[in-house]
Amino acid sequence: MRHKATYLDNEILYQVLELLYQRIDELIHELAPEGWNNSPYHFPFERIEHEREALYRTYEIVGQAFEQRFGYCPRRYLQESTKMVDILLQPNIYNSSEGEITYLIEFALIQLTKQGLVFKSSDPAYYYIIDEFDIGEQSYALGKTLGVIDATMPNVPLISPARNELLCHLDLSALYAAILKTFGQLDYDWRYRNEELECRWLRWQIAHTMNRNNGKNSQQKLWQELNKSIASITRGQPPDEVIAYISTNERLPLGYPPTIADIEYITSII
Repeated sequence: MRHKATYLDNEILYQVLELLYQRIDELIHELAPEGWNNSPYHFPFERIEHEREALYRTYEIVGQAFEQRFGYCPRRYLQESTKMVDILLQPNIYNSSEGEITYLIEFALIQLTKQGLVFKSSDPAYYYIIDEFDIGEQSYALGKTLGVIDATMPNVPLISPARNELLCHLDLSALYAAILKTFGQLDYDWRYRNEELECRWLRWQIAHTMNRNNGKNSQQKLWQELNKSIASITRGQPPDEVIAYISTNERLPLGYPPTIADIEYITSII
């Protein structure tokens, strides 16, 4: 069967988020049994001393460098930077543990999207991509309906880049598992993918074509690098998304550990 990749219908995405938001209290207790405000999951939303000044300073440094080179700095650049810092660091924008965990649910769903594709178990003809904007839009609509979060515009960055990067290093396995279980309730499964491996595969394909056409020979090195990357992933600790899948389904997800055949297949349908 020849698979195709398309975008997940927003109605399904809305249903997934609705089921998750109905479990917010349960998820908060699971993540932070000793209290949300004492947990690492609350920390990215806390005030941090001197952070505002540090963020302003990065814009000032760029503006000063521009002015030294070109003799002026656009006034609007610094004005807009002030607004952006105020947005990123306004006092506890979510005002509640419920609001903060909805942000984490969105983040975890985006991570699962980056690391995999969903497909309908009973009709596997299509793999579904979940667009980040759709996640923000449906979460915004659902939050207004349920009243579980303050109404904020979807896809507006609401925490600083440094705080958002910190989320990548928190253990979100419980949220990944909850999301995968929720998709399972709607008859959807999840397949692992690795965008870095896919990029390496595509670079090898380009080099292979160039070698065939004009004699350039970088493909061997690229092929070796691709295989080393696959071997490293196979030997290493599975990512949290895969661990969550195993704990939920008691088996490895399709596509993990990755193989050349898997990577070639995914790049052919995306």
